[in-house]
Amino acid sequence: MGHKVRAVLVLEKDTVFSAFQQLDFFKELRDEFILITGKGYPDLATRRFLRVLSESFSIPSFFLGDADPYGAEIYLTYRSGSLATICENPKHVVPCLEWLGPKFVDF
Repeated sequence: MGHKVRAVLVLEKDTVFSAFQQLDFFKELRDEFILITGKGYPDLATRRFLRVLSESFSIPSFFLGDADPYGAEIYLTYRSGSLATICENPKHVVPCLEWLGPKFVDF
């Protein structure tokens, strides 16, 4: 039964992550997706793990977050790094991360 992971879904908030688990949202697809949350602003280990998944296994990565300034900042932290750690290692960013869900232009 060799399943292949199709994508990584990064959830902005832990509450959404918990709701997905409780509702068994991905019951039929749980072997095909990896869910990750940084519980808001992600730490370096979470960002590095996402980078390794993306690069080493060529798994597409998507971000699902709020369409507000905080959601955008969190998305950009994953994708480009943070201003607080401007000199950080480029291995902690995921430039191919795509925003999934509502965006500012949708309102």
